[in-house]
Amino acid sequence: MRNSVILLVSGIAMLCATGCTAQEPLENWQKTQHFERAVSDSSLARMLEQLSQRTVTDMVMAPDGPLDAIADAGFTVEESDTLIRRGYAPYSLQITEYAHRQIADALSQDDIDALFSAGTDPQAIEAVMCAYGRPAVDGQVDWDGCTAQGFVELPEDFRDAHVRYSAAYQAVVDSPRTQTYFGGVSCRVLDQVAARLTSEQRMIDFDGTTLGMRGQPQQDCVILKADLDALDQSAAQGS
Repeated sequence: MRNSVILLVSGIAMLCATGCTAQEPLENWQKTQHFERAVSDSSLARMLEQLSQRTVTDMVMAPDGPLDAIADAGFTVEESDTLIRRGYAPYSLQITEYAHRQIADALSQDDIDALFSAGTDPQAIEAVMCAYGRPAVDGQVDWDGCTAQGFVELPEDFRDAHVRYSAAYQAVVDSPRTQTYFGGVSCRVLDQVAARLTSEQRMIDFDGTTLGMRGQPQQDCVILKADLDALDQSAAQGS
């Protein structure tokens, strides 16, 4: 049995845009998404993909992994990463919308408007990006450090909104559904890796593998894949 506890660093994960036109009024979740897209090129889906890449690499390429089978099959990290990218591809927009709907539901209208306003102001965007690149001060984003560097001073209503926004985002990261996306896709990829490495001489499997993100119990791959299958069925019925 292999156990893998995944630690996701607290902070801001920025999400890519979904299809909404300039002519349509934005829903609140699209406004928080706009803010994130304006200040970063990362996304929750991408962060989960990177975690899966590290997880699968650690399990398969580690000293106690199936090294002989890897050598025989010519299996590479690049091949593993390709499987993971393909695994997450159908879920990228789904993860984005889920995350932002949860975030928007947790914020007040004033918070959402403050974030959206900052995300449409080029000077504010530069100040936010500066602050994201600085070490935290007493666990807080160092807005003042960027103001001292000459960036525009961000108003208190934005700073307060950002505190609540960060907490709401972390709640999404810690949610069971995010665990399902990460664990379910990772476990599906492990099945593909096992199929790729199995030969007439040996059979590779990851039976008993459990995965878990920080703050959540580890779950067996059988459960994680079943939960992801259930999300797939729910999405298909809603389409």
